Amino acid sequence: MTYSSNRKINSIALLLGVFAALCSPSYAQQPNFNSQQHDPVRWHQEDFNPEAYFSTLRKEAYAVYQESLQECRHGYMRSRNPCIREAKAQLQSDLIEAENTSHTRRRLKN
Repeated sequence: MTYSSNRKINSIALLLGVFAALCSPSYAQQPNFNSQQHDPVRWHQEDFNPEAYFSTLRKEAYAVYQESLQECRHGYMRSRNPCIREAKAQLQSDLIEAENTSHTRRRLKN
């Protein structure tokens, strides 16, 4: 036999061995790993009350605001102040939209 034919036979044998191992009953009976098994239950329970929903939307709005400020700080000096004003205006708009969406009425800080 030549080297290439031995190599093909070894490759086929290896593939058959892997296939047989994967089809074996002991492999099939192993439970699938579930990452949620070790997580606290509260991580996977949604809050359906308006205050919790507003709180989530508020956190997201402030996260976007912080990202916008970071982008403004990396800009040119002349365009920084208008950029910061626009980010604040967008934050206020997002907070008002969060109130309307979550059906809560809170007083926003200026």
